[in-house]
Amino acid sequence: MERNVDIIIPTYQRPQILAERLPSYWQQPEAKKIFVIDSGSDAATEDIIKKISSQSPVPIVYFRFPRHELQQICKNYGIKQGDAPYVFIGEDDLELPPDHLSILLETLQRQEVDAIAGRRLYINDGQSQAEALSLAPRHGKIFSRFPFEAYFESFFEGELIVPYLHSNALFRREVFQKVLFDPRYRGNAFREELDLYLGCIRTEKKMMATSRTACFHLRSPRKQGSGSQIRRWRYEWYVWINTLKCFWKNRDVFRTKFNFKYPLLAAVAVIATRYTNGLWRRIKRKSS
Repeated sequence: MERNVDIIIPTYQRPQILAERLPSYWQQPEAKKIFVIDSGSDAATEDIIKKISSQSPVPIVYFRFPRHELQQICKNYGIKQGDAPYVFIGEDDLELPPDHLSILLETLQRQEVDAIAGRRLYINDGQSQAEALSLAPRHGKIFSRFPFEAYFESFFEGELIVPYLHSNALFRREVFQKVLFDPRYRGNAFREELDLYLGCIRTEKKMMATSRTACFHLRSPRKQGSGSQIRRWRYEWYVWINTLKCFWKNRDVFRTKFNFKYPLLAAVAVIATRYTNGLWRRIKRKSS
C-alpha cells in the first residue's frame, strides 16, 4: 500500500485526548506523515507527542506556534508543509477506524471527485466504535437549507455528490492550490469549513460523501473549557458575525448555486432557524 496521504491535526490544550487518538491515525496504511500543529498549548503537549511519536511507524511532525493561533492558520500551515498527493484534515478529538483512509481514497479515485468524507458520529469516553455506530441515527436528512447546516451522523446509503462536507475530509492536494482556510473567521471560527467548501464550488471541485465508513468525534466532559462549551454568549456572537461574513463573502455562490437572491437576508434567516432547529433536536433527543 502506497503511503500517499498527509494528515493534518490542529490541536490546543488536549495532550491526553490527542495521545489516545493518534494511534488511529498512524494505523492508516496510506498515512505518509502526520502533522500535529499546535496553536499555542503549554509545553505538556510537546512532551507527550515526543514520547508517543516513537511508537508511530510514520513520521509525526510537531510544530507549536509561540502564541495562540486560529485553527485555520494551523490547518493552512500543516497543508503547506506536506507534499503527499492527498491531504486528510483530522482533529485532536477524532478517532478513525483502521480502513477509513483506504475507503475514502478508493472512492475518491474511482468516482473522480476532489474531496470526500464518510459519516461523522459521536463517541463517548469508554465507548467502542462498534457501540457508537450501533447508537447512531437510522434516519434523518443530512442537509438543511435553514439553518444551512449538515448532519453527517444521519444515516444514508451509498455514495452521494454533496454541496459541502464536514470538517474531516480527504482532499486532492490540488484543491489547496485554489482555496485555503480563511483566517478572517474569528473567535470560534464558525463557518470556516463551509467557506472552504464554497470556495471548492466556485473553483468547480466535486465533493462526495460515502456511507461505507465513519469517523468518531469525542463527546466527553474532559473537553470542558474549550470550543462551544465556554462563554456561550461570546460563541453566539461569533455565530452571527461569521455567518454574515460567510454569506456576504460567498454571495456569488449562494446566488448561483443555492438560489439565495439576497444572501444577507438569507444569513439572518439561517441564524434564526439555527436556534429553533437546535431546540427541536434537543426535544427529539430527550424523547427518544
